Parts: sequence; C-alpha cells; structure tokens
Amino acid sequence: MKTILLSALLLATSAWAYKVTGVLAGKQEVLIKSKSQGEITQIEKKEGTKVLAGDTLATIDDEQEQIEWKQAAEELKSAKGDYLKTKALKKYVSQEELIKKRDIYLKKKSIYELKGYNLKNTKITSPIAGVISKKFIKMGETVSNGAKTFEVINSENLIIEIDVLAEKSKNLKIGRFLSFSSDLHPKKSFKAKITFVAPTIDKASGTTRLKLELKNNVVHGRYELKPGTLVNVHLKTDRLPASSASSK
Repeated sequence: MKTILLSALLLATSAWAYKVTGVLAGKQEVLIKSKSQGEITQIEKKEGTKVLAGDTLATIDDEQEQIEWKQAAEELKSAKGDYLKTKALKKYVSQEELIKKRDIYLKKKSIYELKGYNLKNTKITSPIAGVISKKFIKMGETVSNGAKTFEVINSENLIIEIDVLAEKSKNLKIGRFLSFSSDLHPKKSFKAKITFVAPTIDKASGTTRLKLELKNNVVHGRYELKPGTLVNVHLKTDRLPASSASSK
C-alpha cells in the first residue's frame, strides 16, 4: 500500500527527485610553479593571505640574473649607439657594414630581453586574485624549474562538476538552477546554475558531465562555502524508476 501511494504521488508531480554528489571548487584555482631555479631568498606571503593578480609571493636568488641583465643592458646601449652612428653616416659606409651593425644591435636587443625575462622569473607571482591555500616552499630551500610553490584559489565564484546518468539528464539544460546541500550547512539549501552540459556520454559509466556555477556569499566577513566541500546536488527527472512505478 505504501508503495502504491508513493508511486501515485510521484506520478502526480511527474518528477522523481534524486541526488548526485559533487565537490565545490574555485572557478579560478591555480597551482603556481617556479619558472626559475635557485635558493628561495624571500617569502612575502603566507598561507591564508589574500593576494591580487601580479602580487609577488616569493623571490628566488637573483644575483646572477641581475649581473647578466645589467651587462646585457650595457652591451645593448653600446650596440644601439654604434648602429645609429653608422646609420647617420650611411652615405660614407657600405650597405654591408650598415646591415652588420643593425644585426649586432638586434642580437643584443634579443639577449637583453631574454636576460630581463630570466630576471623577472626569479619573482614568484600570482596570476589571479584570491587566497593562498597552500605553500610548498621554505626559506633557504633550493627549487628547480617547474617546482610547485603556491596554490591560490579565488573563492568568490565556485563551480561544481557532476556526472549524471544520461537518461536522467534530458531536462538538465544550460541556464537551469539546481539546489544543493552540504553536511556543513545541514539546515540550508543553496542554488547553482548549469553552465555546461557535455555533448557526449562517457562510454564506461554512461554518464554526462555537467558543470554548475554560483557566487559565494560573504557571511561575517568570510566566504560561506569552502572549496573542497562535498555537496549533494538535487535533481529532478520526468522518468520514474521502474521499481517505484510498480506495486506489490
């Protein structure tokens, strides 16, 4: 009798609710890797610190890079002056000599730009605004090119990616809002908007990937939701499972 009543209720609403587990993540999350190698001589930001895009987080020993950059600047200055003087006297010098001076100048300019790039890379900077969630380096530590240094997350905008069985995702269109809940906020329901529905179905699992986005609320000066939190996304479908539509 209970099964019959449940089935009748579901048929009356023409919807079957179920949930899918997902994980909150920052829409912008970046793992910052070293673009140079050497000893960490300064750490300017610690975990939990808010940063802006372009902020310097740490510095790698740049003594050698400073020397090479200054030397390249002097050589460029000299080569440029030599070329301009030769160009001003082009009536009295051969075209071959002028081209030679120009090529030397352009070569020195390329070397100067490369040395400047190497010097710039001794500064570990954040490409996004957010909060430092992890720090992987210590003062005095020697890092290699490509080593992990910091992780920065922007918690202002969050995303949830979920895999939904293909037959249950027919009505899940871009722009639709879905509710979700978390054990960290058991008495509250949140909403997120579908911004992506995969055009394909995973052959192994028979699921379709969906992406949802939401703006994180600020409560008492802090973001209400934290990236990494497990959430239950509540869905509805017009198709009923065979077990609930039958009576016993």
